[in-house]
Amino acid sequence: MDVAKDVYQKTESAIKATAEKTTSLLGGIGSAMSQKIGALKNTDSFRSMEERVSSAVSSVKTKIGGSRSGSVQSFDDALREATGGEGGSKPNGTPTPVASPVTAEEKPLS
Repeated sequence: MDVAKDVYQKTESAIKATAEKTTSLLGGIGSAMSQKIGALKNTDSFRSMEERVSSAVSSVKTKIGGSRSGSVQSFDDALREATGGEGGSKPNGTPTPVASPVTAEEKPLS
């Protein structure tokens, strides 16, 4: 049984040593990468690219009308806007009837 115990202890010791070296190596790589990225952010080419991306994002937002996340438009208002005034409710609050979809043969689907 002593042979098995010795093999187990040697294996355990080798695994622990390998784990420590790997942890140290990965920590060093992570630190070096952080330093390189930090230095990259201060370069003229990174700043130029950052400005171009920012400009492109602003352009796209302008073309699509920006974000609607801050919108306070009600569902009924959005429905009226999308249907050109159809649907939703009349100014007095009475619901406006909506027509059923029609097939190519002009037969109602419902």
